[in-house]
Amino acid sequence: MNHRINEVLSERFKRFKTEDFSAPCFPISVDSHLVNIDESGTCNNQNFLLYISLLKRFDLMDGSAYTLKIKRNSFWIPFLFSNEVGVSIRLQKEDENNWFSFDWLPFVEKPEEHYIDGLFVMGRDHWKWAINDVEINDVKLQQIFSEYEQTVDFNKYIEKVGSRYEFKNGVVDSESASDFDKRLLRFNLQKVMEFLK
Repeated sequence: MNHRINEVLSERFKRFKTEDFSAPCFPISVDSHLVNIDESGTCNNQNFLLYISLLKRFDLMDGSAYTLKIKRNSFWIPFLFSNEVGVSIRLQKEDENNWFSFDWLPFVEKPEEHYIDGLFVMGRDHWKWAINDVEINDVKLQQIFSEYEQTVDFNKYIEKVGSRYEFKNGVVDSESASDFDKRLLRFNLQKVMEFLK
């Protein structure tokens, strides 16, 4: 049953990789402060901010391929422990998964990998694992997330006005646009695509 925790998180990150941020809502707290940046009932913006913050934290904003590494903080045993398990994660560049590094040998000491400790709190909901909370306690990730929370203009390229979307006058230059700006533009276009379905 514990392996299902990994499957739930892996599925969430597969959706993030395809830039699908329409997943169900879960509370995000930064140093015990609850984040509230979306309209009620939607979590696209907070999911987007969480994902890009993790990409920046692990130096993956340039679109590098990565592997999700998951480490459960405890092992869940039914009826003996609470129905929550803390989960730490690491996004590791795929070029760091090198067979010549000898990391795969059990007797070779591995350099300490940095995991974001206890980032996800997984809970049992009707006999299934689900993400209950995201607790950002890692100082670097807190700084990145808080900076994005305060500075990201979700209406930079496209703004929702009532029941319609308005495209703002602007130029998108693929050579001078930052990796972040490209991701923000794709995120905005995804919202319009959802609207048109």
